[in-house]
Amino acid sequence: MNSKRHNEIRNSLKLKFDETFLQNYIISSSFLLVVAIFLNLRFSYSPVRFLSIPLITVFMFRSFAFMHEAVHCLLTKNLKLNQLLGVISGTFCLLSFESWKQAHLAHHKWSGNVDKDPVAAMIKRYPNFSSTTQGILSFGWRIWFPALSLLQHSVFWGITVQFTLTKKITPRLFWSAIVPILFWVCLVALSPAPFIVSILLPSILLYLIGTEIINAPHHLGLEYFFGDTQIPISEQFKIARSCVYPEWISKWIVLNFNYHIEHHMYPFVPCYHLDKLHSVLKKELGSIYNQDPSFSWTFTNRKKDLGIVFGSDQVSLEYKKRVA
Repeated sequence: MNSKRHNEIRNSLKLKFDETFLQNYIISSSFLLVVAIFLNLRFSYSPVRFLSIPLITVFMFRSFAFMHEAVHCLLTKNLKLNQLLGVISGTFCLLSFESWKQAHLAHHKWSGNVDKDPVAAMIKRYPNFSSTTQGILSFGWRIWFPALSLLQHSVFWGITVQFTLTKKITPRLFWSAIVPILFWVCLVALSPAPFIVSILLPSILLYLIGTEIINAPHHLGLEYFFGDTQIPISEQFKIARSCVYPEWISKWIVLNFNYHIEHHMYPFVPCYHLDKLHSVLKKELGSIYNQDPSFSWTFTNRKKDLGIVFGSDQVSLEYKKRVA
């Protein structure tokens, strides 16, 4: 798609900013959290309390998707409030907002480029891991243990540490990091051990598994680029894949984060409009529109070796060419 057609599609839809999205999100997410707290206080010695686990898991992923909107300044026209909401939502999903923001914006700039896309760090490093490490990671992948999600979180926190050590830390970066650290330290310190073991840890584990299920199909198994290659925004359908879920999952659980081609081609469009873009782009792109229906990519690729999923042969071949 050329840039002219790309702009024509954007202008034809006439998408407007929805002031009610923010308040609807706050109400619905607060409801999830309040019910989860109620179940643990009212039924602390009953199996009923386990119903709070999926509620906390959904709350955490919604926080991640909400933080993602804050990165693109799509929550509110008040930039300071947008920043504050990003820090708060990042806290709930175990991330430092400012460092994740920097990495994510770099991901948009270099998406599909194994050398420069921060999200592709594991794809680049995996071929250099020992066979033992590769075997452990592949085993974890096949049994649905979220090792990749844990490593990805460590990469984003590593960015924060790197900025701190190089004295490039800013007030925004500092508060984005210190708030989640203080929150989780206090939560663990003040919570009873049974709650941590039977509710909090399973909720976090399911959240991390969920981030893999939802995020992994978006870019893996598609064409990779190297060096200084930068894919224009109008052509980023080449390096992204959209996932089609039931409407209630898309709208209420993942906040349309599954419409990934749409987001990469129009990153300035709020999540509540991405479903409209989906219909238009699917028709426009036709057979070259990358789509995963109903989690099929995940169930198919969870059976494979992680090196195959990453396309490690393609990556290794590229770096062998450079040495030669």
